[in-house]
Amino acid sequence: MILMTCNNIVHSINSTPLLNNISLSLHDTDKTALVGNNGCGKSTLIRLFADKQSVDSGEITWRRNTRLGIIEQFVSDDMLELTVLSAIKQNASSNIQESDWELSLLLNKLGFEEDSFGTKVTALSGGWKNRLLLARALAAEPDFLLLDEPTNHMDVATLLFFEDFLRELSIPYLLISHDREFLDTCTNRTLFLRDGKIFDFPFAYSQARQALYELDEADKARRKSELKEIDRITASAKQLATWGKIYSNEKFSRRAESMFKRIEKMRGNITEIASIDKRKLTIETSETRAKYAVTFENTIINILNNKMLKTLFTIEKLSIARGDRVVILGKNGCGKSVFLKKLAEQYNSNHSNADIRFNPQCTLGYYDQMLGGISQSLSIFNILRDISTGSDLSVKQNLITAGFPIEEHHKTSLELSGGQRARLQMLLISTIKPNILILDEPTNHIDIAGCEALESELLSSKITVFFSSHDRRFITNIANRFILVHKGKLLEINNPDEYYAMELEEEEIHNVNKNNTKSESIHINADSEDNILQTLIAIDLKITAELRQKAGRQNLKLLNELKTKKVELEKLL
Repeated sequence: MILMTCNNIVHSINSTPLLNNISLSLHDTDKTALVGNNGCGKSTLIRLFADKQSVDSGEITWRRNTRLGIIEQFVSDDMLELTVLSAIKQNASSNIQESDWELSLLLNKLGFEEDSFGTKVTALSGGWKNRLLLARALAAEPDFLLLDEPTNHMDVATLLFFEDFLRELSIPYLLISHDREFLDTCTNRTLFLRDGKIFDFPFAYSQARQALYELDEADKARRKSELKEIDRITASAKQLATWGKIYSNEKFSRRAESMFKRIEKMRGNITEIASIDKRKLTIETSETRAKYAVTFENTIINILNNKMLKTLFTIEKLSIARGDRVVILGKNGCGKSVFLKKLAEQYNSNHSNADIRFNPQCTLGYYDQMLGGISQSLSIFNILRDISTGSDLSVKQNLITAGFPIEEHHKTSLELSGGQRARLQMLLISTIKPNILILDEPTNHIDIAGCEALESELLSSKITVFFSSHDRRFITNIANRFILVHKGKLLEINNPDEYYAMELEEEEIHNVNKNNTKSESIHINADSEDNILQTLIAIDLKITAELRQKAGRQNLKLLNELKTKKVELEKLL
């Protein structure tokens, strides 16, 4: 069933065309990815679908009575002082707004324990705020979900939970994400937004990406053939025109004129090919013959907390060889960023200490996920000019190669997007030609094309890398050593799957303990027969409503939960 159609959408920003005659339909079975480079118009398209912006021309039509659920990227300021339960009640449909039991069931499904329902939103961690935003959207009982970068800054535990939840969700959705693993797991259709146009494939991301590549190659071959034919006809037309003049032959001249008109028509219908992304990520590195780049022995990683030093973890002994690409894994807040920052500070202080030793041949480049260390007052041209040994012309050329057109060279870093600041920081690192690179969450602000360009640069060099990332595909492609921060120690594991399995197991244990506690609380608190009967009536109504849904739309997991709850309550009567 078609839920939405859009026809010939045109939209511009400041007179610059962004979306050009886009037409597509969204169906009730679609779990759709919207993919494209930063700045191509993905978020704008979602806002147009949600009627939060207006199209310049064209129309967007949703099926009558379709309810949209929109999952925001961030918790709004007016939500921060609300409790968890109040925050989802605020956005709930009229059907369940007054039913604390149904809202509680929804929060339970998303991992919230009942004793957290009264917690203020401002006290939640980033991962739990993401879960709350999903709960708010689902509380509206939507027929279709729109998700703009839902995985940004998610910790691994929340990301794995979110994937499982979306896989089982019966509601169709359209989402934007740069996480390739997430896209492959959670979608069955991919829309590529490129050059203002949509390229639509009925596959998850990786298969769709291959199909798009094959389409591009076919278009290139077709265009090459068309240009060859145009050149052939042009040569013939010119020859006929010349003969017409030389021999005063009107027949030759007319044929030549006809052929030139044909050529103009052919040029107007020539196969278009995708514009080339001129942004280039290049990391210039230097060589070292040292066997080991860094060694650690009895290293303590501390953080200042309330004027007291708090130990996050210790490293008994660890040696990093030249060319190792080491990923630091662990829960948010375990000290990954603190560790990487300490490495950079240790290098900048005197290159080595008793507990951390750098090889004297090492030159270190540090990428900070907060994009610190970049002047906020200087123009990007002057920032690069101050550390470059080349001419002004070479500085401009380097900026242009990195994706900064000359008209943007006067901008300060504050005027740049997150992706642009990330590219600028990589460019600054490249000027020192490092042979050790520290990357703290380098994939947070870059699109898929930028991520793949970074992968290509790292894999083609012999540089030693320490990095943290939540991007599982990036970790798999880059790392050859896997270090886990766990229970106050730094441990080496064989592969990242061991860590992901550990996170899933802890999530399952948490849910089992939560359900056991909840089951016990039913016996303790169910002292009112009237309350039990009212709850049973509400459950029966919900079961009936689900059973009335068409087979493909029924939420079987919810039905089982409702029936289990009903049996538990009936035992109390």
